[in-house]
Order: sequence, then structure tokens, then C-alpha cells
Amino acid sequence: MTEFNKYIGLDVHKEKISVAIADLGREQPRYWGEIHNRPAPVKKLIVRLSSEGERLRLCYEAGPCGYELYRQLVAAGHSCVVVAPALIPRKPGERIKTNRRDCMNLARLDRAGELTEVWVPDAAQEAMRDLSRAREDMKILDKQLRQRLSGLLLRRGRIYSLFGVGSRPNVSRCRSNRSCSKNTPKQCAPHRPAQQDWKSNSMSRRKGGAWMRRRGRPWRCGA
Repeated sequence: MTEFNKYIGLDVHKEKISVAIADLGREQPRYWGEIHNRPAPVKKLIVRLSSEGERLRLCYEAGPCGYELYRQLVAAGHSCVVVAPALIPRKPGERIKTNRRDCMNLARLDRAGELTEVWVPDAAQEAMRDLSRAREDMKILDKQLRQRLSGLLLRRGRIYSLFGVGSRPNVSRCRSNRSCSKNTPKQCAPHRPAQQDWKSNSMSRRKGGAWMRRRGRPWRCGA
């Protein structure tokens, strides 16, 4: 097992980072202070704490600040772990929660080996994760907008049953305002343009006549 000279607990927030230090032994951790959550102050802190060649082990809770701090600390040559907040041991009845207490508690528990670390993705994996989450958010937003559009059209007496509300034929018909009567709601059949191809393989023009699709099988209309 690797021996460290100091165990550093970090309580990370958007603007500030609270720092506590736990030395080897059974002494209580001491509160060091606060620094700005920027690369330059973090680098200065690491240089100051390891000025005599100490081996540092740093830890902080996983949260909205991400893993950039973890990558900076690891790149500086020190050990760092990101802790699962839900798995941190807590005393029964301990309800007072401050930045100072949190960082001191992290340093003490990390020295005792009672913290559970989480897996930290690299930059490429995190970029793929962000892309997947962004797509999921856009799909949810698209569904909400379709529902709002469907409710608006239903209040105006326009009912679409054959295609989705946001499909290309219905969107073009809503723009042209030629779909239904303004006063009486009725089932609207999709408008199929004769010359405009809005769906791949739905209609194509070839020599010798017009080819159309019917029930998945092409048939020739006219010679």
C-alpha cells in the first residue's frame, strides 16, 4: 500500500474550494482555508503543500464541477480520487453541514480508507457522454414541442391522424393553410404532391411513364 504524507480533503464549489489537511497518525484534520476554483490557485496550492517533497493524496466529492480538477491534480503527479457522495459514512443525527466540516470530514475518512471512489472517464469518453446526453435532451424537447403543436392544432379544429404532427407533409400543409376548414374539425387526409418528392422511394419519374408505390410494390401507371 502506498504511503502518503498528507491527505487533502477538498470541498469543491463553483467559485471556491475549501481545503483541509490530515497528516499521518490519529490527529484531527486541520482546516487550511479557501482558494478560488481556478487552475492557477490550485497549482499554487499543490506547490505549497508539497514544498518539501511530500506525497499528497487529494479527494473531493463528485458533483456538477466535473473532472477537470481531477485531471489537473493527476497531471501534476499527485494521487487524486473522486468520491461517491451517497456512500460517504455519516454519523446518525449529524445534520450540520458546512464547507469547513465537509472538507475536514473528507480528509479524515480518506486517511482511514473509508471512502468509495467513482470511475473517472477520460476526455474522449466524457465528450461522448455529453453528446449522448445532449441528444437525449433534444429528443425530450422535440417531444414536448410536438405535443404543444398538437394541442394548438386541436384547439383550432385541425386533427391529424395518418401522419405525425411534425411530419413534412403536415408541416407544409400547415404553412399553406389549406388542410381543413377553420370552423369544423374533420379527419385530414395527407396531401400528396404529384411533382414534389418528400419521401425517398415514394415517387420517381422514369422514361416510359410514372412509377408509384402501392403497398410496398411498384406498379406502372400509363404507358
